[in-house]
Amino acid sequence: MPKREIRTTILTSSHTSTLSLVLSVLVLAALAGPCTGEAVLEEDDHSRLIINTTDSSQPVLVNGVDVQALHRTVTSIVSVVRAEGYSQPCAIGLDVAALLGHTCESHIAGGDTRPWTLAARFSNDGVDTWTWNDCNLWSNHQLVGLMRSSSDFKGTAWFGPTKDLLFIADTGEWIAYENALDKQPLSSLFTDVTIPCSSSCPVYSATQMNITDNPYRCDVKLYVNPDDGDLIKHEKTCGFAWSFGGLDGCPLDDVGGSGSFGPLSSSPTSERPALGFLGGNPSATFVELYVR
Repeated sequence: MPKREIRTTILTSSHTSTLSLVLSVLVLAALAGPCTGEAVLEEDDHSRLIINTTDSSQPVLVNGVDVQALHRTVTSIVSVVRAEGYSQPCAIGLDVAALLGHTCESHIAGGDTRPWTLAARFSNDGVDTWTWNDCNLWSNHQLVGLMRSSSDFKGTAWFGPTKDLLFIADTGEWIAYENALDKQPLSSLFTDVTIPCSSSCPVYSATQMNITDNPYRCDVKLYVNPDDGDLIKHEKTCGFAWSFGGLDGCPLDDVGGSGSFGPLSSSPTSERPALGFLGGNPSATFVELYVR
């Protein structure tokens, strides 16, 4: 085995971990295998200890962190984010998304090739979060709740460029709207649409679904800030909603109470438990919104 020369240059430092870094140099040499190179322990201008090497195949460490590997990872993430069709953390990679604390869906509606990122949760948890008085929650940059829970939640994916929408209920039902948006953040979408919206309103057609039939559901289109469809118009809503027919029939009859995620103009401080496309299914607890 060719001889490896190890030269350690230890400069004056306030660090107490110098010994461990010297040991790292020795470990580096031991693991490097039969190649010739030189490892140097130095201190930079910012008092950071650096293990450098003349062998390009060996790592460069800053206080024990492989900065070359970190740089490669960051470069990869940036290049993927900038690439066409990728806009959310889970689309970059499931491992990277997990490290960043995101929840992904990789089994439904093409998620195996283009994973979905959790953006929000609408829950019948007894907390009045998604209400008529707080319609600005759909357009502002406020974060809500915990991602890994069953309670109301609104995360950072809400603010990322989005094309596709996927709603998944804890009953196992789901419905997807692909190519609905043009890489537009949800916050921007709801900023641009009036409350309530009664003309030239965005309406999206479902592309894939697995839902139970509901005789009162008028269609499976997705509406944005819809107005009440009956003459009195006392149950308006904001946010995403679906059309159901009540006493006055289709479309969008009493939409705030029948097909919204909580906001109801006639009860402005309360969250209506309709859960969107489920139309008040009593066996459901929450619906999650995933984006990509």
